[in-house]
Amino acid sequence: MEAFYFAPNGTEIASFAAEYVVPEAPVSTSSNILYYWIGLQDLGSAANPVIQPVLSYVPGASTDNWYFESWNCCPAGHKVKSSSVAISGPGEVLRGSMVRDPSGIWTITSTNAAGDSSVLQSHDTNSGIVTHWNWLDIVLETYNVDACSQYSAGSVMAFNHMAVLTLDGQSLTPTNWTYQPYINGAYLPPAEASQFTACCNGKFEVAWPMASMAQNSDR
Repeated sequence: MEAFYFAPNGTEIASFAAEYVVPEAPVSTSSNILYYWIGLQDLGSAANPVIQPVLSYVPGASTDNWYFESWNCCPAGHKVKSSSVAISGPGEVLRGSMVRDPSGIWTITSTNAAGDSSVLQSHDTNSGIVTHWNWLDIVLETYNVDACSQYSAGSVMAFNHMAVLTLDGQSLTPTNWTYQPYINGAYLPPAEASQFTACCNGKFEVAWPMASMAQNSDR
């Protein structure tokens, strides 16, 4: 599931940050992959890369299947990430941020509760494949999920204290988010999207500066 927001014309984003609260792991552990992230893209870019601090659930990837790392990824054809940092488990509070410096270089930072950071720099602005960073994302990206037990077992995945600054130093308060199911790296067509919205008792709400996602829960 994705919520996205396009900043007003002429608005240039300089930073986007949030706290992540790690949810419960899935009951079923097979090949199911869950990626939770905030990100930035360029609405007008044909290549359309995305920068993102990513909380990942990947069975077999770590002792508890969770890790946190910074990405510059994939629509543009490149797939770059930094070394991951460990996650202790559900309830851990993480910090993800993307910050642009005056030269146009972005620093993506993913920091765990112990203060360990995964840091990556993006040169997509200076390389010319991005002109305006103006597309904000809040996403649960899934792969190989075909049962409710392969989602988080029931606790809420929370993005708290979200903050966006523009290049002129103003705080941006995004409104009118658009919600769309995003599964296996693709958006669902309308009929399938309706079915998805009703399955696994899924909920996804943005109440800026917070957002929450839950599956398998009555909360």
